[in-house]
Amino acid sequence: MACKFISATGSGADSDAVTCIEYARLKGAKVLSCSWGGGGYGASMSAAIDRARAAGMILVAAAGNDARNNDSTPSYPASYPQDNIVAVAATTRTDGLASFSNYGSSSVDIAAPGDGIYSSVSSSDSAYATYSGTSMATPHVSGVLALLAAQYPADTYVSLIQRLMNGTDAVAALAGKTRSGRLNLAKALGATNNPVPVPPVNDNFVSASTLAGSSWTSSGSNVNGTSESREPSHAGQAPAKSVWYSWTAPSSGSATIGTAGSSFDTVLAVYTGSSLGALTAVASNDDRTAGVTDSQVTFQAVAGTLYRIAVDGKSGASGSITITGSLTGASVVNDAFASAIACTGTSFTVTGSNVGATKQAGEPSHAGQAGGKSIWYSWVAPAAGKLTLATAGSSFDTLLGVYTGSAVNSLKAIASNDDVSSIDRTSKVTFSAVSGTKYWIAIDGYAAASGSVKLAGTFATTKVLAAPTGVTAQQDSAGRVQFAWQPVAGAGSYEVVLSSGSNVMASGKVTATTAKTVGTFSRSLPLTVAVRAWSAYDESGLWSAAKAVTR
Repeated sequence: MACKFISATGSGADSDAVTCIEYARLKGAKVLSCSWGGGGYGASMSAAIDRARAAGMILVAAAGNDARNNDSTPSYPASYPQDNIVAVAATTRTDGLASFSNYGSSSVDIAAPGDGIYSSVSSSDSAYATYSGTSMATPHVSGVLALLAAQYPADTYVSLIQRLMNGTDAVAALAGKTRSGRLNLAKALGATNNPVPVPPVNDNFVSASTLAGSSWTSSGSNVNGTSESREPSHAGQAPAKSVWYSWTAPSSGSATIGTAGSSFDTVLAVYTGSSLGALTAVASNDDRTAGVTDSQVTFQAVAGTLYRIAVDGKSGASGSITITGSLTGASVVNDAFASAIACTGTSFTVTGSNVGATKQAGEPSHAGQAGGKSIWYSWVAPAAGKLTLATAGSSFDTLLGVYTGSAVNSLKAIASNDDVSSIDRTSKVTFSAVSGTKYWIAIDGYAAASGSVKLAGTFATTKVLAAPTGVTAQQDSAGRVQFAWQPVAGAGSYEVVLSSGSNVMASGKVTATTAKTVGTFSRSLPLTVAVRAWSAYDESGLWSAAKAVTR
């Protein structure tokens, strides 16, 4: 079956992708080929993948075309931690890793041909073209998994993935770049379904899986997990097969994290800190209560704090992991326009969440979209200049709006953006700021999406345009006045004012460095002219000295 959520221009919303996954699952699909990517982690997407996993469906996902390491810089949906995801890199016809392909020794599972692939295209029923990308490699893997499912109908999704990876060819260019090798259909059909001894994607502290929001559930495994140098003991147990998660508290409140539903005896620990050697313990637990083997901690979370979460097995135990989290007694402090969080300075970064946020009566639609879960920030321009705002790093499809005004129902729009590009669902604006003006910044979710928010702002003062030089003004015999001046660097237009004493006789804007009055003036009047430049961003420069009109 074909499930379409991307438009002809290459854009689509995560919420529609979730709808496609749900449709495929409900129709009984066993393999879903996902030749798309972009945006950050999304709680609703992760939940849909969990439901697909429970139904035994495999999601084959393009690793991405940024030539970067997914172990350290995740690319979604390929980087979701669930074990029913197969992340695919692209190879060339000479078995090299394609120059554009993302990779990852623990996060990218397999590689397949994806460079210079001859493919049918939509321009006509007989049209073909050559394309490159991990999106071209992904269907090869999906097809092999479909054949494996037909060959081994009793296999679970785990067994099918194991056969796929056991049946690859070892390729030198992929060493340390993928968990297995290059796709080989014939070998996969004859391969065993013995597990490939590779560590979980979040085995290492630096590869922690991201959790977001005020309530979440994630699935994974610590099978083949390892411990690291300088890793602390968790709940009094020496590290053995730990996996790592990270979570930024969207607001302050009581946080509860647990491993109920995991298949083995877990230990759980929560820390703050930026490296293994500099962690501060926040909470830890072996058994939630007597007679059970899952773990649970409760602690007071502080808004904006990044928490590091380790799950390990007691005495080296391993198996499937279910980790859940909830934040209670919390409110979205900047939900209302009147409660906007103030940002200051010429460079700032703030984090938060719009989970649980609302839209106020009279609030405008941001970037032309209805949204529904907006939060507010404010900033006062310290001088005239340009402010750039971006939501890169947010976990959902954002909307961004900037306004002036004093009430939520009477705001003046200054700038807005939905998506940076067809593949980047975060938002970005740049606008000219007026010194001393207070700007209101709204962040909302497309189709009321929600998650963790990151807002970064950078401000640069505007260089005042110089006063024009070489100004001349000559009145002809008919009484018209001809002006001229030297160009000013950075000018987009010029304002010319003709005066007689304190009276303005004529004024206007031109783009050239010459002008002539339409009307005529008495040659006996004492006339002067002054000129100033305007930038392309409608910022005025300095006036020239008044120049007397000659005759």
